Amino acid sequence: MSLPTSETTPDGLLSIPPDRRNRISTAYRDATESERHGFLFALTNRTFCHTEHYTWLLASGVILLFALIFNSHLLLFIAAIVAPLLGPVMSPALSAATPTWSRFSRSLLNLLITLVVYFAAGWLAGMIPRAAGYLTLPHIHLLRSTWLEWLAVIAASALTAWLFLRGNEAVRLTSALMTYLVVFPVSLAGMLYQNTLDQAWIATLLIVLARLGASLLTSLIVFWVAGLVPVKVHGWLIAGLTILLALAAIGVFSASKLILTEAPPMAPKSTVPPIETSAASQTQTLTPTPSPLAPTATTVSIIAASVTPTHAATPDAPISASVISTNGVIVRWEPNSKANVVTYLNQNAEITLLGEQQVVGTAVWEKITTTDGEIGWVMARYLATATPKP
Repeated sequence: MSLPTSETTPDGLLSIPPDRRNRISTAYRDATESERHGFLFALTNRTFCHTEHYTWLLASGVILLFALIFNSHLLLFIAAIVAPLLGPVMSPALSAATPTWSRFSRSLLNLLITLVVYFAAGWLAGMIPRAAGYLTLPHIHLLRSTWLEWLAVIAASALTAWLFLRGNEAVRLTSALMTYLVVFPVSLAGMLYQNTLDQAWIATLLIVLARLGASLLTSLIVFWVAGLVPVKVHGWLIAGLTILLALAAIGVFSASKLILTEAPPMAPKSTVPPIETSAASQTQTLTPTPSPLAPTATTVSIIAASVTPTHAATPDAPISASVISTNGVIVRWEPNSKANVVTYLNQNAEITLLGEQQVVGTAVWEKITTTDGEIGWVMARYLATATPKP
């Protein structure tokens, strides 16, 4: 029996009473062949990306652009609400139950288009010059990767898939939450790419792909629980490929985390020359060195000499410093390369040392504050101090 082609709301499981619709797996199993076809046709129609879908996608991207420029949480919320239904996330699971290779390929293409639109919004926002002279990443909370964020991604994906199967219009709200958690962070990758922070934008993109992989897996599981299991060889191949892509995205993110969260090593180049002062108050410039062990004690002693000059200065008095890494540095919440990101600073960005240090392994971390008042930790070897006033 072929699927109907003229009905926009065919008779099927979506037309049965709500109390029966709550038990989708039982209803789908006991449904007639025509009811199943009608149900699958209705779901297919909802995931199809019409012109209206791309119109709302562009509108959401434009609003997100201004949300990034003005660092507005209200505009970020509006951009998520305006965003179209994330049907492409549901399509792979639906393609396995149909099964249809063309729908599967279109869903991957639409996912790519969605990511490109939001990446472009961030890229354009990154072109706006900053008054502070360096990149201050807005909405940095989107990049946090604790268990709570991952739980929210899985819960939002499961609820969206379940409401989607039931034909409940509340799916628009949960889809907006998925867009906020899964897709919007790619705009920050666009901003970082525009500002040539190579490792940072790649790390951000891996976070997005890993969350997208988790959403695909969750949607696939919900569809299976609801009774829409893969059919025929094609269906199982589509389901297997979806699982493989999702696990690969999550695996690459987990395996690359240590590499991509480390500030990139900088080759010994010319540094900011120290200002000549008296021997009692001279401050040396921190210079990166290829030796992994010996510079640790040297770095500690240099900064200690800067913070505690022989004059009658307060031991914890803050002093100015600047970033000397050509690739910029990552400011983190804690002195740990795995800690959450506070912001990113470009080369020559001015910061203030707060006089607090911690040594983790062979790395010395300095607690700093930016000109915008953001406080965090930076590896000391990427900073050069200025001479404090006597």
